[in-house]
Amino acid sequence: NTSFALTQEDMDILQKRFQQVPFASVKSTSDDKVNGKKAIKYEIEIDDNKGAEYIKGLNELPLVKKIKECNPNKQGSADTSSLADNDITPLTLWVDKGSKQIVKVASHSTKQDEDKDKFKASLEVTMQYGEAPVSKPEGAKPFMQVFGDLSQLLGGIGLGATTGGGDGPTPAHCAQDFQDYATSGGTKPIPADCMY
Repeated sequence: NTSFALTQEDMDILQKRFQQVPFASVKSTSDDKVNGKKAIKYEIEIDDNKGAEYIKGLNELPLVKKIKECNPNKQGSADTSSLADNDITPLTLWVDKGSKQIVKVASHSTKQDEDKDKFKASLEVTMQYGEAPVSKPEGAKPFMQVFGDLSQLLGGIGLGATTGGGDGPTPAHCAQDFQDYATSGGTKPIPADCMY
């Protein structure tokens, strides 16, 4: 029952943690273009050992504390030993000069990944911001109707929903809560009784 949006407090904690464990460094910058617009290209190196250490120290984030409250019997922090592999991971970011937004991300596996783990991969993602055209497919049913149909078919299993006359919320209530969560960008939490 919590928001997954980062607050200013979260940002301050992340920044303070990075000052303690600077796991990434900018090796070079250059002018480039992405989607025809001017951008700055940042070549970054990530120290995997320091990255694992950085993640270990994020227990002070309110989100992490809230998750731990849900499972108080689980002690300690996440196991990051597999991340600490004595390697340097390359990362390239392109930042639009005008909007200051990240518009492209690229990375690839290292020689160590290939030699030791028999793993080879590359990633490149270009992002565009702004409104996207959305059109309703022909014959599409409203979300609430589909959700209600599924709830009746499955008997509300896993959604905490009842078809009426019970103590739990109705499918329509949970559907509305899920829809509110989505339209709020994740800031309005989903009630716990719709999540068991």
